[in-house]
This record gives sequence, structure tokens and C-alpha cells, in this order.
Amino acid sequence: MGDFNARVGERTTGEDIVLGPYSYGNRTRNGEKLMELSFENNLRILNTDYKNRSRWTWSSPGGVYKNEIVYILTNRSKAFEDCRNVKNLNFNSNHRMIRAKFSINKYNEKRKIHFNSRSKREICKEELKLHLQHYEETASELQLQDKYNKLEDIINNITKINSKNISKSKNITSTTTRALLEEEPN
Repeated sequence: MGDFNARVGERTTGEDIVLGPYSYGNRTRNGEKLMELSFENNLRILNTDYKNRSRWTWSSPGGVYKNEIVYILTNRSKAFEDCRNVKNLNFNSNHRMIRAKFSINKYNEKRKIHFNSRSKREICKEELKLHLQHYEETASELQLQDKYNKLEDIINNITKINSKNISKSKNITSTTTRALLEEEPN
């Protein structure tokens, strides 16, 4: 949000991602820069989405020229209900403030809720610790190659067990559906 000293002008082909239908006037050099900023950062110029009678946000001394140069840029334009000028403020300025109504209910992002208190990684670590404790108790009588083979077996077994658990959790199709998919067409 801010005073960009830019006039974005009327919308042309391909600019509907950034500009709404209610932009007007000629585009200035700062307007070009503002458009580039908006395109590069996937921002929408919120002022241009809503129809208002008097859109100007700056007037020249004496009120001869009036332009819209103050904008609100957002990456979530659907979360807003309105954007308009605030008229008749009690301080001496040639600028008008703008305000936008933000609706929390209109744009509520859903978040995943995890009920597992322990992650699969923590469970795997605990299993590995138990197997390694048992290994340390029994490994003192073994030869070096036998120690290595036993340790390798422990790691492979834990890896197989945990990879099966992961693949089971990702499988969302029923056994009937999988059987139908595996059948050859006639």
C-alpha cells in the first residue's frame, strides 16, 4: 500500500491478472514500473476492482488536476470486499486516503490437522535404538564380519518395515478397485 506517484492507466490485453475493469487515464513511467512490480510479484492492484464515483487520490494545488496515484496491492484480492477513497478527512492535504474492507470469512485458508502425537521418523528411531541395544548385548561374542552382517540385517529390516508402513498409508484405493484395475480388458 502506498503513494506510488504512478498512474496505471486503462487496462490492455493480458493485464487482467493485475488490473481490474475500473482503471482509467493514461499510464506514466512510474505506472509502467508499478505494473512490472505487480506482474513479477503476482500482485493485484485492488483499487481497480471496485467501481467508485470519484476515484482521484491526489489533486494539484488549486484543484486543477486530479489523479489516482495511491494504490493497494495484494496477492489475495478475493479476500477483500471493497476499496474506496476516504473523503473529508480533517487535515490539510492534497492526498486522499484509501481503505479496503478485508473479510476473514470470505478467504479462510484450510490447514491440515495432524492428530499423530509421534511422527513415523520418531517411531523408526525408537525401533532402531531397541534393536541396537539388543545388538550391543549380543555382539561381544561375535567376529568382526558377523557384527557387520548383524548390523546390516538390523538396518535392512527396519527400513523394510517402515517402508511398508509408508506405502500402506499412501494407498487409498480399495482391494476391489485395484483388482479391477489389474484385470486385462477383453
